Amino acid sequence: MHRHRYHTAVRRIATHSVARPATMARSARPARLALVLLLAAAGCETQQTASLDDAVRAFDAKRYAESLRIAKEVQSGSPEQGVRQQAAYVAGRSASELNKRDEARDAFAIAARSNDPVIAGRALAGQAALAVEEHRWADAAGTYAAAAAKLSGPEGELAREQGLKAAAKARSEEHTSELQSRVDISYA
Repeated sequence: MHRHRYHTAVRRIATHSVARPATMARSARPARLALVLLLAAAGCETQQTASLDDAVRAFDAKRYAESLRIAKEVQSGSPEQGVRQQAAYVAGRSASELNKRDEARDAFAIAARSNDPVIAGRALAGQAALAVEEHRWADAAGTYAAAAAKLSGPEGELAREQGLKAAAKARSEEHTSELQSRVDISYA
C-alpha cells in the first residue's frame, strides 16, 4: 500500500471515529481492527523497502552475492510490481557483477518492463552492456538506443554515446565480414 493511501485511510478512520462519538463504542472494534491491518500492511511495505535498501547497500559495498540474494527475496516477496521490478534491476546488476550473465539477462528483462522510465532505461542499458561483453554489437546498439529514449540527462546521453559506439562496431564487423567473404571467394 502506498504511503499516501495509508495516511489517507488512517485519517479517514480517525475522522470517522471522532465524527460519530455515539457510534464509537459499537464501531471501535472494527475501526481498531482496520487500523491494525493498515499498520501491519504499512509495516510490511517498510520491511520490503528496507530489504531493497539492504540489497542496494550490499551492492554499494561490493557484496554482490548478498545483494543478489536479498534482491531476489524482495522480488519474490513483494506484492507490488514496482518494487519487484526495482529489485529485479538490483538483482540484474548484482548478477552481472558476479558474471552470472543468464541470471542478469533475465532480471534485466523483468526490470525493463517497468513503468518507471529510469528503472526501465537502466535495465535496458544493463542488457546492452551484456550484449557488448558478448560482442553482439547490433543488439547492443539497438538496446542502448531504447535505453536512451527512456533516460534523460547524463544517463540518456551516455546510453546514446554507447549506442553509437556499438553501432560503429557492428558496421565495422559487417564490413570486415564482407571483406573476408570476398577474400575467401577469390581464393576458392
